[in-house]
Amino acid sequence: QSFGVGITEYIKKLRVKKAISLIAESNTPMYRIAEEVGIIDANYLTKLVKNATGKTPRSLRKQGR
Repeated sequence: QSFGVGITEYIKKLRVKKAISLIAESNTPMYRIAEEVGIIDANYLTKLVKNATGKTPRSLRKQGR
């Protein structure tokens, strides 16, 4: 409650934040990044990243370099 969201939503946001960082800083495949942050499906991670940033992982990678 102190974060303004439930614990599940808070953890999901942390995972997406970490994934965004990994996407921008590496060439690691999406399925590996998904595994690393604890999201089972790389396609779902792509959707979460796009919802959070308005950009695809590919564009984030280009921007990060």
